[in-house]
Amino acid sequence: MKYPEFFQSLRELRMTISDSFLPQCYCIYLSKNLKTCVVKWGLSMWDMTDVSCFIVVGIYKWQNFTYTNTKSVLLGFFNDKLEPVNTIRFPKYELTDISFYGDDMFNPYQMHCPRYYIKDTITGEDLELDKVYSLDNFQQVLNRIWEKECKR
Repeated sequence: MKYPEFFQSLRELRMTISDSFLPQCYCIYLSKNLKTCVVKWGLSMWDMTDVSCFIVVGIYKWQNFTYTNTKSVLLGFFNDKLEPVNTIRFPKYELTDISFYGDDMFNPYQMHCPRYYIKDTITGEDLELDKVYSLDNFQQVLNRIWEKECKR
């Protein structure tokens, strides 16, 4: 897929979820070996030379009575060809989802405490993280996965 098609498909995906998405989003780019990542605020064309896959998290706003809230939502996992994938696979684990608590982007618990769903591909058991890691600290999630990978 080329960038214009990719951006258009993201716009369409956003519209199916909510027509009030904000233009900015989080993008987490994972290296070819899945051991390092770069987290960026915003979505634009980028060099995919050392990227195996990436994660896009969007933010939409919604109104409740007299105040406006925002909500983060996982827009998807994508491979280096800009195609959607269901999971991000590691040798023995896979990241299947990211969900967000709360409803207010300005509430630190909502943006900074997402829940990462990581499954053991052999047993199907969830990998519980010992701490809560924000999107900005996604490298720590990777470190924890690889730490568990090496122990098996």
